[in-house]
Amino acid sequence: MAVELIDYDKFNAAVIDWSRGTRREYLAAMPKAGIKRYSGQLAAKLGSRSRKKTGKIFMVSFPFPKQGVWTYHGVGRGVPITKAGTPSTKRKPKKWWDEVQTKRLPLLEIKIAPIYANAAFRVFGSNVK
Repeated sequence: MAVELIDYDKFNAAVIDWSRGTRREYLAAMPKAGIKRYSGQLAAKLGSRSRKKTGKIFMVSFPFPKQGVWTYHGVGRGVPITKAGTPSTKRKPKKWWDEVQTKRLPLLEIKIAPIYANAAFRVFGSNVK
């Protein structure tokens, strides 16, 4: 029987905790970007999903309605992408996910780095707490 080097329970718990916090950050970023509550129920339908393979989460996604992409680019209701943000239209791009991704991805690294470090040190007979 092979010894598991990575504690997948801790790894999965860290990733799920990170994804919940990231979803909360996305929800908080929407009003800051000027997205109104009635905007296609974007906030209500923003989700968080993870996929596992061999007991380990290998993918995290944040599905949301297509209105979120339209709002991000400032298009819709007769405003093509070429006219978004121009003086001829009232619609402006609302960059609601850039800041969250930039801020939250390094936090995922911080959460999972000790788990992988423990696995590396187990090979050499040490353990990092």
